[in-house]
Amino acid sequence: MSDTPHRKLHPDLHPLLLQFQEITGQPLESVWRVYEEQSLDKIILQFASLTFIIEAEPDDDTIKFEVASKQDPNTEDWLQASGIEPWSSVVGKPFSWGWLTINHFDALDGILLSFSGNTPQVLLTVVGSSIKESVVFPATRERIK
Repeated sequence: MSDTPHRKLHPDLHPLLLQFQEITGQPLESVWRVYEEQSLDKIILQFASLTFIIEAEPDDDTIKFEVASKQDPNTEDWLQASGIEPWSSVVGKPFSWGWLTINHFDALDGILLSFSGNTPQVLLTVVGSSIKESVVFPATRERIK
């Protein structure tokens, strides 16, 4: 990808934003969840050639993520989540956009993801040391009224 204006706006966030660029265009093949006790501790997104790993940081309720080589599912600890919301509607679609969310306490506590377009469809937020998954619905005039 060529140099874009966002690289000049927030240079400290650039390494995180590059993680999204690594998976751009790759179809989402499967989604896995990993729980620690009752908390959703980790979400693993398996793409065609890479794995996107999202984790809750329980010490400060922040989110971290990284791109890694494609991994075989660790079926002992990983629970299949591809067929349930918010993932069932995006499995098979190429990753398009990623956004970071920073709360008013200056904590990076979430990410937004879109597939096959530039409208976010999935929100992942760390609350109470656990990842919360949400479906994002685009606003329509009917909903705004």
